[in-house]
Amino acid sequence: MAGMSLVQAVAMKVYSSKFIAKRLFGIDFPALGPKDYYFDISTHVVVREVAKRIGPKNHLCDLGTGSFGVIGLSLWKKTGCKVTCVDVNPELAASTRKNIALNKAPIEVIDSSFFTNVKVPFDVVTFNPPYITTSAGKDLGIESRPAQWDGGEDGMQVVRPFLKAVAERQNPVQVYLAMNTLFVKGDAVRALVAKEPGLEYQETIRCRFLPIELHVMRNRR
Repeated sequence: MAGMSLVQAVAMKVYSSKFIAKRLFGIDFPALGPKDYYFDISTHVVVREVAKRIGPKNHLCDLGTGSFGVIGLSLWKKTGCKVTCVDVNPELAASTRKNIALNKAPIEVIDSSFFTNVKVPFDVVTFNPPYITTSAGKDLGIESRPAQWDGGEDGMQVVRPFLKAVAERQNPVQVYLAMNTLFVKGDAVRALVAKEPGLEYQETIRCRFLPIELHVMRNRR
């Protein structure tokens, strides 16, 4: 991609490797389309940390599930939890359905903006949102599917309505929100949560070698 550094180009090679993806997540993957990559820098952190904290009694709602439903599928495989995958983009949701069929997983994929069309009960939410700022995306030369990466001027364009949607849930939900500190600092996320009276911030899970923070919170129910 134009404008990418060598490090960024190597990273994209890693994200596009079926061998690496299968080793990291323990699930099968189809051949990669021209616009796709299997995972990003946040995906492994979300799966690794959330897998320590949930089990078969939980029902996970994986928002923004993307092209392959990696987080939802991998956590189902690793923990035995029930999973519902959700994406606002019909093309991505359709792609995830194919990967779920490939893995023979009992997972429903729902086309929805946040929780609007999700009628099944769930108690855990994972969200790896678009957090790259628009200007940074242009500088990096990212060319395809802005809905998967473009977080707007400050990287929080999608996070703001997401937090409100969580706060409005009538049942208790535990939330794991992944953010990249290269684009959005953790203090900005925590400050935004603090302004939402329907949410309680619990902890920040940091990754030792990657610029990823997992923000853990719940709604006040």
